[in-house]
Amino acid sequence: MARITPPKYVRQVLLGLQAREYRAYLVGGCVRDMIIGITPNDWDICTSALPKEVMEIFPTSRPTGLKHGTVTVVIGSHSVEVTTFRADGAYSDHRRPDSISFVTDLTADLSRRDFTMNAVALSPDGLTVDPFGGIEDIRLGIVRCVGEPELRFEELISTPILPLLRKRPLQRLSRRNVCGMNLKKRCSPTTLNASVR
Repeated sequence: MARITPPKYVRQVLLGLQAREYRAYLVGGCVRDMIIGITPNDWDICTSALPKEVMEIFPTSRPTGLKHGTVTVVIGSHSVEVTTFRADGAYSDHRRPDSISFVTDLTADLSRRDFTMNAVALSPDGLTVDPFGGIEDIRLGIVRCVGEPELRFEELISTPILPLLRKRPLQRLSRRNVCGMNLKKRCSPTTLNASVR
């Protein structure tokens, strides 16, 4: 992993949660970017602390997504999204879960993420938690879904983030860029093969 150190305000949040005996990890795109060697633009933290507990520890927090367990912790002019470990219920609109439940298991939280490269967590002491092989997939240049690919793409297709998937077959995305990886023309149903730039 590249030697990218989270900013002081991010470390403050991680260590503040840890000092109260909650587990806290960097997660998602910021960890992926660090592995690739890119300094993240934003930092996300997942934690065993419930939203109300996060807000008690950090009184300047804003409840930005309590329904989904997310609180934005504000430190000076910076902010960090902190989300409680959770499991998602069914997706009747294929976009957002109908319900969520808070869980104590980090792996359960990571299992709800879209791609293996986004399902890697990093502890404050630098240890990675990678139950789905995301680090190896990044190294090999593979974009792989966590769980059932058909369900993941059903969710992705109906989000505004990837409207191009509605208009074009996945195989025509050969020139599209996903997290610094270029998709090849041929895609298997379970794996998008990609080559790292």
